[in-house]
Amino acid sequence: MRFLADANLPVALVEMLRSAGHNVLAANEDLPNASDEFLVERAIHDERVLITQDKDFGQLVFGQKRAGNYGVILFRIAKIGRKAESDRMFLTVTSSEDWLGHLSVVTDSGIRILRIR
Repeated sequence: MRFLADANLPVALVEMLRSAGHNVLAANEDLPNASDEFLVERAIHDERVLITQDKDFGQLVFGQKRAGNYGVILFRIAKIGRKAESDRMFLTVTSSEDWLGHLSVVTDSGIRILRIR
């Protein structure tokens, strides 16, 4: 899959996704200082799934009012250490290929999936 990793994600997650064969654009490497709005536009343009821990993306996605072949995975999980967080995020992201077209909010109790229209 094609992902856009927000700058607030562990570097280890980006490395694991790339090692697993995914195409990952990392904001902290490829788009330093890009605004959240720009990252959403880039995800839309490139048909990528944006992965983030920033809850502002939920508002931005629904504010765009643009459907498309992009998605957002928003992690709202407890801090359990960078390695454990990276592992959990990797397992979650790679557990499905159905992220496009949805805002998926991952919490400690499950995943809430909302369709982007």
